[in-house]
Amino acid sequence: YCQALAIDPNHLEALNNLADSLTAMERTSDALPLLERALALNPDYVPALNNRANLLQLLGRTADALQDFDRAAALSQGHPYVLFNRAGALMTLKRYAEAEADCRRALAQAPDHVGALFNLGKAQAGQKKLGDAMATRHPPPPAPHTLADCAPAAVARPIRSSMAGVVTPGASRFR
Repeated sequence: YCQALAIDPNHLEALNNLADSLTAMERTSDALPLLERALALNPDYVPALNNRANLLQLLGRTADALQDFDRAAALSQGHPYVLFNRAGALMTLKRYAEAEADCRRALAQAPDHVGALFNLGKAQAGQKKLGDAMATRHPPPPAPHTLADCAPAAVARPIRSSMAGVVTPGASRFR
């Protein structure tokens, strides 16, 4: 990304993706100005709005994050990744019903979006809909709900101690 920015310092994708990489490296103070610059160049650039919202949430600025998520959702006509991320921010504020609605909107467009399914279960659990939370997947599975029912392959293989490659809920992979 740095080489691309050396050639074109206003390249939106390079600014956004470098900021996303810096955020993943926990260099948030370096990432935020890049996103601000991208949005100064194009205030409607949804990937930068989404990533800035994720970064603001990471910094504990959830109310500011929600403003960016709202704008990104409106501009993208409810892109599933934006809705998934917005649901995470709403759950931080314990606004579980709104988070559930965002997850359902995301899943209407992307039924296999694992992050949205995971957040849907969390939002349902936050509302004390524990049976629904346990069953959350699309379409709902038949009872009973055990690990073997949900993921038989996971039961058959040993648990690994490494978390390498795991994307945490709310982490941006929207580009």
